[in-house]
Amino acid sequence: MVVVLQLQDMAFLDGIQLEMSTARQFLFLVRFSKNEKPELVFHDINLIEKNITDRGFEVRRMGKEDVKRVLGIYFESSTAGERVEDVDGIRNFDLGKVVQA
Repeated sequence: MVVVLQLQDMAFLDGIQLEMSTARQFLFLVRFSKNEKPELVFHDINLIEKNITDRGFEVRRMGKEDVKRVLGIYFESSTAGERVEDVDGIRNFDLGKVVQA
């Protein structure tokens, strides 16, 4: 019985390893000038997204939490993927003490 469970476990772990080795994520950044009209920016973004999806890739626009996660990994401050605060050190700040003073 134990041998059967170990073989099933090995097969499961092999599947995870194969999935992780073939899974890839890419990050595309597009820079726009500050004076560009928002309508043109969204048009260009939609066109870029369409071109990428037409080539068989899945496209997802990043939200605020995604951006913080990627920046945390890039700067090696959050490699485990834990939640990153909007303001550095906010978890050590007690607003109640400041208001009472």
